[in-house]
Amino acid sequence: MKKSSLYAEISKNETYSIFLVISVFLFLSGLGYLIGEIYGGLGFNFMIFGIIISVIFIAVSLNYSEDIILTQTNAKEADKKDERYFVNIAQALCVGENIPVPKLYVINSDEINAFAAGKTPDKSIIGVTKGALKKLNRTELEGVIAHEISHIKNKDTLFMTLTAILVGSVVFLSEIFLRSMRFHNIERRKRNYLIIIAGIILAIIAPILVRLIYLMTSRKRELLADASAVKLTRYPDGLASALIKIKKENRKDLEVSKGAEQLFIVNPFNSKKMENLLSTHPDIDERIKILKGM
Repeated sequence: MKKSSLYAEISKNETYSIFLVISVFLFLSGLGYLIGEIYGGLGFNFMIFGIIISVIFIAVSLNYSEDIILTQTNAKEADKKDERYFVNIAQALCVGENIPVPKLYVINSDEINAFAAGKTPDKSIIGVTKGALKKLNRTELEGVIAHEISHIKNKDTLFMTLTAILVGSVVFLSEIFLRSMRFHNIERRKRNYLIIIAGIILAIIAPILVRLIYLMTSRKRELLADASAVKLTRYPDGLASALIKIKKENRKDLEVSKGAEQLFIVNPFNSKKMENLLSTHPDIDERIKILKGM
């Protein structure tokens, strides 16, 4: 991928991210308004209250996002002596990208995988599994770490953290709304049936639409991080070879939280063909083919 094209894709992804955030806030505001109208004609008040709570929730979640991710992945800080190989590669690649060296962590697993998280380059983290450190040669590990550094450089880590919070908020609020309909007064339902129908439709469709928008941008970000990693290492075969090893050797039994799925270089869980359609990652064979063609 040419340099100008790379920057164009980064800019396009930032536009998609803004669109996603606006879409989620519109949904949260709309559903808050409908809930208020159904339960006493206080739509505007509920909408404002919902926005305030959402902003507070997002701010708190972002502030503690690194701690949350470390808890979800059971990662431990890398030992500068025992994992010196990992530390040295990360330091060299960060110098090449002119960004601060993130805090480095290791997950105690024989799987080959890695993740990145954080709000800004100076407050970011990168984690790799012990399997990656043992089974990947230097050029392969460089490709994997370069991929994660590219996520930080391209502001993907902020996007992935924020959207995970927002998508989770949409699903949670929709579920609350749909469950509350079971206990809603029947007479009041008759008076507000149009609003209730609108709310139910919104509560069912919105999480699906938000998830699809998120998946569209998430998959593109993975491909973009692959291309950025090649630009940094100048050796596409390193990352391609790492992905081939991941495909052949991983058993998809990495013990991490489902909420951290989108942060890893490959999906850490087993997926059926239908589930792959809703995966946060592009098909691994497609990624290998693209890298081989560079």
